[in-house]
Formats: sequence, structure tokens, C-alpha cells
Amino acid sequence: MIKAIFWDNDGILVDTERYYYQATKEVLATVEVDLTEELFAELLLKQAKGAWHLASEKGCTEEKVKELHQQRNENYLSMLKTGSLEIPNVRQVLEELHGTVQMSIVTSSLQETFATIHERTGFLEYMDFFLAKGDYSKSKPDPSPYLTALTKSGLKPEECVVIEDSQRGLIAAKAAGLACWVIPTELTKGQDFSQADKVLTSIAEVPPLIHASRAKNLLGILDLGSNSVMLTVGDANKNEPRQIAEFFRVTKLGDKVTHTNHLNEAAVERTLQAAQNFITAAKDMGVKRFVGTATSAVRDADNGTNFLLNK
Repeated sequence: MIKAIFWDNDGILVDTERYYYQATKEVLATVEVDLTEELFAELLLKQAKGAWHLASEKGCTEEKVKELHQQRNENYLSMLKTGSLEIPNVRQVLEELHGTVQMSIVTSSLQETFATIHERTGFLEYMDFFLAKGDYSKSKPDPSPYLTALTKSGLKPEECVVIEDSQRGLIAAKAAGLACWVIPTELTKGQDFSQADKVLTSIAEVPPLIHASRAKNLLGILDLGSNSVMLTVGDANKNEPRQIAEFFRVTKLGDKVTHTNHLNEAAVERTLQAAQNFITAAKDMGVKRFVGTATSAVRDADNGTNFLLNK
């Protein structure tokens, strides 16, 4: 059962990485350094080594590099005060999960930057605590930020999950012994997330997974309708399973699916393949039992391998 979420901040809760890139790029351009998005993602979001050595390689003194660094921070802070920070669905997700699980933010952001961001968002009201630069010994990809969060939460590693968007964050989470779900951004989508426990496409996918982890007996309810396939996940301990989430839906399969006797072979194949894909994904959520509804029935429901449409 998941009892706590450790959220990364930039790229997960707020759309700030593009401003950080823009501020860094503009300052480095003044000393003839061309910082591309690819180089930025590699140096800062993957290796966490920064880009100031590029200025040194252009002949900048240590003092000049410090000036560039300070100017970048000031420009970035200015952008954060006026630019849009919104990522779709974030507020709704935090509202839905607030009070259900412990939540905290674990970020490499400077304290001043972090405060500026969340004075605007109001997200800290949903959090039990937060950790920013200075609250731990070393930054990501070192595990220190997440080990500190784990200690502060008072929970076991298996009761927590990290939500990250970058490879360096993933490395930090796994080194701390924690499960990590990754939601790649445009800047990080090319990075290696093979160690992630899950790779999601949107933060909106998080609540169903959290609710599913907390239900004691999950039931997959498979509906093979006349022209659609749908899987919902419910709590089988209820007299009538409580729907946790509409997990998948495929519509407009092409040939109309009615009764077994009238199905053409292509329609059957597409329908059953969609159902099989849903079952596989539901098992990843922890669903162990599946039943059919409406016009469908499931043969060998315990392993979810064979499906049969009723008349």
C-alpha cells in the first residue's frame, strides 16, 4: 500500500524548466556559448553538472563565471514571477489525493526560487513537508534528498513512491531504495528511464494507481460492448464493487460487435487484443481477478488469458 508520494517539483508540479533553460541560454550567449536544448538536458537534467564550464572553456575567469551565474539566477527569478507555471491536471490531482496519502515535495531548487514559485501556486497547502537545496547533504542524483524525505515521513521504503521527470531524479530515487514513476517532459523524453517502475504520460494517471495500491482486493470489470472495450477497476470487498477509475476505453473498433454468432474474425481479433492489453496493464496495478459485464464473459478469469463474448 502506498502511503506517501515524494513529488519532484520542476517539470512535475510546475512548468519551470523551460524558463531555467531560457535564462541559462541567454546569459551564456553573452560569452558566445550556444546552449542547445539537448545539451541543457544532458548537462543539467541528466548529469546534474551544470553548464558553467562551457563559459570557462571560452576563456571566462572564475569571477566572470560567478557574475554569469548570479545574472542567470536573477533573470530566472524574474521569469518565475510573471510567466505561466501551470501544468495541466496538477491542481486537480493534488486536491484528489490530499488527505488520502502523505505528500511532500523534494527538489533541488534554491529556497528563494522554491518560495517564489509556490507563493503563486498555493500547492504547499497540500503538502506535509518540503525539502529544497540546503535541507540535505547532496543534490540529486545523490540519494540524500530522498533518504532525508524517507526519514522525515516516518514510513518504510515500500510505502512510498517518487514521481520524477528526469534521469538524475530517477537515479536518486532508486539509490534511496524507493519506487519511482517517471513522467517525461519535452526536455527529458530522450533520457534512459529503463530503471523506472512505471513511465506515465500524464500526472492524471497517478491517482488511479494510488487508489488501486490502497484497495485490498481489486477487481477488474471488463466490458466488451457492441462497439467498445472498457476496463474499470473496483474494490471487490464492496457488495457492489466501488469503481476506482475508468482505466481504459477503446471505441469505434470498426466492425460492429454484437453476438458471437455474427462476429467476423477481424472484429473478434481486435476486440480480444484490446481486452488482453487492458488485462496486462491492470495486472500492473495489482488487479488479480477479472469478471465480464454486459455482453461479455471472461474464461479463465484468474489468469485473464482467454475471452469469450456471450450471445
